Order: sequence, then structure tokens, then C-alpha cells
Amino acid sequence: MNKLKTIFLLFLITQVSFATIRYVSKTGSSTPPYTSWETASDSIQKCINICVDGDTVIVANGVYKEVLVVNVVLTLIGSSMDSCIIDGTGLNSTYPNSEGVTIIVLKNLIISNLNLIGKGAQISLSQVLASIKNSSDLTVHNCRVSNAIGGIGSIGGKSTITNVIFYNNRIDLSNYRGNNPDTSLITNCIFIKPQKYGNAIQEIEGNTLIENNILLALGTNNEYGIDLIYPNIKLIKNNIISNYNLHNIDITDYIGDTVIIENNNIGYSNSENYLTGGGIWQPTGNPKLSIRNNIIYKNRNSVNGNGPEKHRTDYNIYWKNTNNVPGTLILGEHDIIANPMFVKD
Repeated sequence: MNKLKTIFLLFLITQVSFATIRYVSKTGSSTPPYTSWETASDSIQKCINICVDGDTVIVANGVYKEVLVVNVVLTLIGSSMDSCIIDGTGLNSTYPNSEGVTIIVLKNLIISNLNLIGKGAQISLSQVLASIKNSSDLTVHNCRVSNAIGGIGSIGGKSTITNVIFYNNRIDLSNYRGNNPDTSLITNCIFIKPQKYGNAIQEIEGNTLIENNILLALGTNNEYGIDLIYPNIKLIKNNIISNYNLHNIDITDYIGDTVIIENNNIGYSNSENYLTGGGIWQPTGNPKLSIRNNIIYKNRNSVNGNGPEKHRTDYNIYWKNTNNVPGTLILGEHDIIANPMFVKD
């Protein structure tokens, strides 16, 4: 029996792949396998090229002018989101159909503490980071993402986006969830949009928690703060969403399961050019949509649609919307129209 146990243990040991920590620095000797700061690689991609699933790459401060293809399960950690920079400005990827993408993700990736810069905010098809495999999970934490048509995009896999600053992208964050049953997270992020047009968050299908974010459009003619397309389960909670001209929150007519919008500040969607624009848009009043405990203020319309069924809300504060009660809204028993008193009156 002891012999059988020994053989079994030896078998298990042979199946384990031990992860390696590798280093990238401008001051290392760039000697493979890059397992110390003294022998650190001078290129992130060069280091990734010798990694296997489960490895970790730690990157020292500096500017790394390169585009990356991540084709192994990897953890990529920078030294600072301010001064550890991957800069794809003007660079082309050689990966098929991804010329304008700075970081192409093909397997599970955890990336943190980096400043990620795209090819250019006005360059067609440019994107900072794209996770393009349905089975890949993506975690982005404590990063800056800027300067592209698209900030972060993922297809199919679960994504966890936390403590990320988005700036100067046309669509900051775009996710197609498909039939993935996992719940993705978008939490504690800041979305700043200085240029014209585009959305902060675009979610297609799937289940997502969107919580504790600031979404602020500074330019004119921006489109949507949060755009939900065929959503399944979505919880939008404790966000500040302001100044998106079409709608601060836009939801398509079809809702697969439940959309809950609660405890948000939703304001300043009041463009004279869009008569249907406003705080929250959902075409037809839908019992799968719950709108509660929000402050909805200074929009053209508070909660609006164009279908025959009317929206029903409750426990919200409405203030100085051009239409506090549009024709497609029925106020709940506990809804009030009153000054929210952000500052002392």
C-alpha cells in the first residue's frame, strides 16, 4: 500500500507546473530566463515569449514602447500606474486583424499597476486592450487606460475591472458577455470623456455589477454613459453619471432577466438637440426594470421611453429635469420632486 501511495504522489508531482516570477527592467542585463532584477528583460513581450501558463511578470518603472500579445495564462504587474507605462502610440501589431490594438489577450490575464496608452484617440480601429477569446477571463486593476477609439474590450469571458481610470477613448469599456453565466464586475472606476461622441460603458448581454463608479462627459455630443444591449442581470448601483447627451443610461427594449438601477446620481443629460434624451431611457415600461433610490436631476427627461407601456419608479428624487414626469412615467408612491440639497441651500 505504501508503494502505491508513493507512486501516486510522484504522479501528482509530475503533473504540477510550477509558476515562475520573471522581471522586466530598463537596467537589467536582459538574460533569459529573466528571473531576477539583475537579469531582467528589457522588453515585456520578450519576457512573455518565454513564459508558460501561470507565470508572473513584474515590470519596473519606465516607458515601454511596444505592443503585446499575451498567449499564456499570465499575471502582469507594473510598479506604478503613474510611471510604469506601456505606450502603443503610433505602433502596429502584427497579430491578424488587430493592427491597432496595443495589448492583445488570448488567455486569462490579470494586469495591474500600469499606465496603458493606445495607438491614438483619433485612429480608426485602435484599442488599448482587447481580450478576443471567448474562454479568456480578464482582470484589470489599478491601471490608467487612454488614447484610443476603444479602451478595454472583451468577448465572452468574465471580466473584473476595478480601480481603473479611463481617459480620452471613444468607447472606454465594451464587453460582449454572450451566454457566460459568470457575473462580471466594473467597480471603483473613473471614466472621463473630454472628446465628442462615444460611450463610457457598453454592455452586451450577460450579468454584470456596475458599482461605485464616476462617469463624466466633459465634451459635447457624447452619447451614453452606460449602454445596456440585450442585458440579462445588471445591477447599476452607487454611481455618478453626468452629462451624456443622448442618455446617461440607455437600455434596449429586451431585458432577459432583471435590471436594477439604484442609489445613483444621474444628471445633466439635457442637450437641446435630442428631444428624447435624458437620465434613463428604456423604450417600453418593463416590470424587469427596477429604478429606486436614485437622484435624477437636470436632464431633459427624467425616465423616458416611446412605447405604450409606462415606466414605474419609486423612492427616487426628481429635480429640475425639463420634464420631471414625462408622458411615459408613472411616479411611485414614495417618489418626490424636491431639491436633493447637495449643498446647503
